[in-house]
Amino acid sequence: MDQEQEDQINPELNEDLLSVQAQSLQVQIDSFDRESLMIKREDHERRQLIDKLEDLGYEYQLKCIIANLLTIYMELQFNASELTKLFGLQDQYTRLTIQLARLCMIGTLQIQQLIENTFDSELLGSYSLQKGHRNTDAMKTLFEYQDKNILPQLIAICNEFFNKKKKQTIIQLTTEFRYQMAKLLSTLEFMPFAAVVKQDDIMFKLKVSHRWEILMKHVVVRVLGSTDQLKKSKENVINAIQSAQAMLQKKDESVWFKDVIHNFGSLYFMVAKKHQKQKAHLFVAETKNELAFAVWNLGESGMMKKLMPVMFQPITYKKKIYIPRIFKHIDLQWFQNMQGDKIADPDQPYLKDKPQLETLLELTKKNLTSERVKIRILCSSKLTAMPQDKQIEKKDYSVAPKWIKNYITRKEQEGIYTDVILHIHGGGFVSMSSRSHQNYTRKWANQINVPIFSLDYRLSPQNQFPDALDDCWQAYLWILHFSPHYFNIIPKRIILVGDSAGGNLVASLTNLCIKQNVQLPYAQLLIYPALDINLHNYTPSRIIALDDALLPHTFLKLCIQSYVQTDQNMNDPLISPINATQDMIKKYPITRIMTGTDDPLHDDNWRLLEKLIENKIDCQLYLYPDMPHGLISFDPLMPQCAQCVEDAKQILINILQK
Repeated sequence: MDQEQEDQINPELNEDLLSVQAQSLQVQIDSFDRESLMIKREDHERRQLIDKLEDLGYEYQLKCIIANLLTIYMELQFNASELTKLFGLQDQYTRLTIQLARLCMIGTLQIQQLIENTFDSELLGSYSLQKGHRNTDAMKTLFEYQDKNILPQLIAICNEFFNKKKKQTIIQLTTEFRYQMAKLLSTLEFMPFAAVVKQDDIMFKLKVSHRWEILMKHVVVRVLGSTDQLKKSKENVINAIQSAQAMLQKKDESVWFKDVIHNFGSLYFMVAKKHQKQKAHLFVAETKNELAFAVWNLGESGMMKKLMPVMFQPITYKKKIYIPRIFKHIDLQWFQNMQGDKIADPDQPYLKDKPQLETLLELTKKNLTSERVKIRILCSSKLTAMPQDKQIEKKDYSVAPKWIKNYITRKEQEGIYTDVILHIHGGGFVSMSSRSHQNYTRKWANQINVPIFSLDYRLSPQNQFPDALDDCWQAYLWILHFSPHYFNIIPKRIILVGDSAGGNLVASLTNLCIKQNVQLPYAQLLIYPALDINLHNYTPSRIIALDDALLPHTFLKLCIQSYVQTDQNMNDPLISPINATQDMIKKYPITRIMTGTDDPLHDDNWRLLEKLIENKIDCQLYLYPDMPHGLISFDPLMPQCAQCVEDAKQILINILQK
């Protein structure tokens, strides 16, 4: 396909073409008489729906919101018709009006299904409400957001198109048009799943209820500043993120500017705030995999990669090793056979043959093949080989883990570490590495005085589930059984730590250890974990992602779709660990959770906490009011994040002192 054909299909990629079309459209607008096209008409279907709504037993506020939505949807459909006539053959713009009309029709029909108690509409397809009891409280959260935050914006944009003395350019208007419609689309996608949320879900119970009273006894609230102070600090992070988004969007549009903008473009956009917001909104509205993932990987390439080590604390011992995959592989075939409540036979060997152990020098040779797992080791003191009389070469690995228990019963010498932290980084399963998380892992290693093994798992979409989980599994068992061969470590207790996607993998690894009947981790610290990645499960905090520059709704969807193939059971506890069965939860180790209230993943932390409390697990949730997703990663851009890193360190110390 040549460049001209590509521009015809994706004209938004060519900024020069956009400018020409905008100028042409402005001429049409100047000569367009909107009043002459206004048609007086009555919408009988809308009136009938509102009449039926009055007869239903819904609360008054909900009825008002729904009635208002029906009116606005009708007005927007009429505006879409007018704009289509105005735009004529300008494909760049008529596609937007057609999409607007389609979304308004879907929204109207969803309301009609609610009022008339119908379901499974072929016309609506995946947007159709399903059979069953309707959770109007859950649906109300979406209706309110549409009514207050999206539809009024779309009305204003439509009216601005007809304004002959515009405050914004045509390009700015169309960008905002796309941005708002992307948000509307997400709310319409959420609606069928909001309708079937369980009535007893904790997130729809009053905060004064007995269930919440029990939960709050296990919560430590950490207020790091006033709402205004935290909002101002968060703007620094948003500015940096949106500058990166704008830079990559511009880089994608401008062929000749690519080399220059990669290193210096973000500096321009950090100053040019208005242009930054426009490009960032376009980036979010029409997110492309490679661009979205590149934003979170900026610290892994270019100038940022060179500058980032300046922020890292010096560390006495740092080493990268590449361990072989010698344990039973967790692959799709295994996953299919072990779905549901299946637990492996306790005597089932997960290490079939005694491996031929390599030297430490061999493990440190860079080897990024699929047969190796990369681990970054950090420690406040130098790790050394085990004293000769403690070598384990003669042990029978086929009976693991019994030999390690016998080994630990020996008299331990000074200088041998019995505690290890296994850290699993975040990044939406698609980006980042152990390297970019050293802004806090080095601090922990220095101050906790425990070796930290920080894992680099395979990233999606090149490596989909369960590849990343298999890497975690291989690393965990290797530390448990083979680290004593290379280091002065006898791992009595392994503490798992993970943030975001890493939090998902930590909880999933715990579930996997339970299913496989292997030694469990001593504790787990879940930092704003992605506990439920099933897009068909609705929860109110998902709405935060619609306006969140740090974890936008379109990026959230891309990450999940990249990580898991569409034919997998998204409710399996190895994919969405929130779904661990009660029998699994009963075996959970000490669990600590950290989350901010302004995090789209916030709600599921409460659901997990309730399950842990019900099963009498040692658990606590550290709650940070007004703090966003990524609260341990944004120091020094957001100074309050330094306290979150300190809190996490103290949590780990407290666990180790138990």
